[in-house]
Amino acid sequence: MKKLLYILLPVLALGILNACDKENAENLQGTWELVSKPTEGYEYKWSFKGAKVYIEATDNQHPYDGGFDTCSIGNFFLKNGVLTIAASTNFCSYSSYAGDWDVQKLDTEFLTIRKDADSGNDGSVWYEFIKIAQ
Repeated sequence: MKKLLYILLPVLALGILNACDKENAENLQGTWELVSKPTEGYEYKWSFKGAKVYIEATDNQHPYDGGFDTCSIGNFFLKNGVLTIAASTNFCSYSSYAGDWDVQKLDTEFLTIRKDADSGNDGSVWYEFIKIAQ
C-alpha cells in the first residue's frame, strides 16, 4: 500500500501543476496595460493572442497623434511560473521585454512580472499590468 502511495502522490502533484499552468495561460490571453511605466509620457500595451505577443507603445514619431506603434511581435510561452518572450527587439520607448520573466501574480485582472535588469545593471525590472481587453 505504501508503494502505491509513493507512486500515486507524484503523479497527482504533476497533474495539479499542469492544470495550474493551463489556467494561467488562459488568464494571460488578452490585452494588458502597463501601469508601472518605465517613463512618463508613454503608454504601453502587451497583447497575448494564441502563442504570439504584441508589444506596443504610444507613437513617438512626428506628428504625435497618441496612436500606438507596434514595437515587436514574437512568440511566448508560460511554464512553471516563467513567462518567456522571444521577440526580435528587446527595447522600445524606454521599456525592455524580451527574455524570461518570473510571474509574481497572474489572475483574470492583474499581471505582475519580474526579471533581472539587462546590460549589466544591478537589480530587477518589475512590471505591473491591468487587463483592458479579453
